[in-house]
Amino acid sequence: MIRLENVSKTIDGHLLFEGIDLALADGHIYQFQAPNGWGKSVLLRMIGGLDRHYQGEIKNDQDPKTTLFLTDSGIGLPYLSIADNIRLSADILGGTIDMARASLLFGGDQHLLNQDYQDSSLGNQNKVGLALLASQQAYGLTILDEALNGIDQNSLDWIWYRLTERAEAGQGPIILVSHAEDFSRRDFPVEKIALERWRPNEPQS
Repeated sequence: MIRLENVSKTIDGHLLFEGIDLALADGHIYQFQAPNGWGKSVLLRMIGGLDRHYQGEIKNDQDPKTTLFLTDSGIGLPYLSIADNIRLSADILGGTIDMARASLLFGGDQHLLNQDYQDSSLGNQNKVGLALLASQQAYGLTILDEALNGIDQNSLDWIWYRLTERAEAGQGPIILVSHAEDFSRRDFPVEKIALERWRPNEPQS
């Protein structure tokens, strides 16, 4: 469970959002919705423990070391293959990875898996992190901040299956921000949270 209590954020004297009160329960999938520029990524970084400069409280009863935070900026070692980057990422998180299962994210194409990270498409670079959903590691919090950009439909189906598998197992909350997918069409309930209500009123000129 993660609780946000009266959370506000100011950047360079500008109040970005204020008074956020939210309870994010284990075993649930949430989709944060707000216009571009609202500050969704800033809020996700705060929830994920990457930004501690805010007002109010964010309480997380899970071990912060079990957070999986993925963005649309793939991070990998350029001269390692896609497969080796996946194995290395899993080792860093302290879990084991089922590479046969993970390979399905790439359509089972061994050529793609053996390609150097630097020579791979943006979509396949992003899949390095997403492949960690095939890890045996239980995540106390999973955040996907536009991490589905450039992902093909078959891969989206694979990702969705892994997310729901984790939600049904009662793992920590899953938070999604994506313009690439309408999760309301999926077979697992997604709780959509409209963030704009916490945007402060703009002063009248």
